[in-house]
Amino acid sequence: MSVATSEERDIRQDLAAAYRLTALDGMDDGIDTHISARLPGERFLLNAYGLRFAEVRPDSLVTVDADGQVLDDPTGLGINPAGFTIHSALHAARPDVNCVWHNNTRPGQHPS
Repeated sequence: MSVATSEERDIRQDLAAAYRLTALDGMDDGIDTHISARLPGERFLLNAYGLRFAEVRPDSLVTVDADGQVLDDPTGLGINPAGFTIHSALHAARPDVNCVWHNNTRPGQHPS
């Protein structure tokens, strides 16, 4: 994968760091927590489906467009469709927001 601009490289590095810090703080829960970052040109980045947060690197992030089309998937793992649905809606509704993070850790869930 070739990063087109230094701006995109910086966004990739920051997002990968956010994933790793989330893991370091024990706030990752497997597949239900997501963090996305907006890229120029109606694109955004998500983690590859199945990678643990501690494994996310700038070059493993998946680029998707606003319609959910995967534009670049270096790992071949795809993305979590639920994560895309939530994040694409937030990015579409809030063009002033560049990063979205939500989690579903056990303490934040309602008891069954």
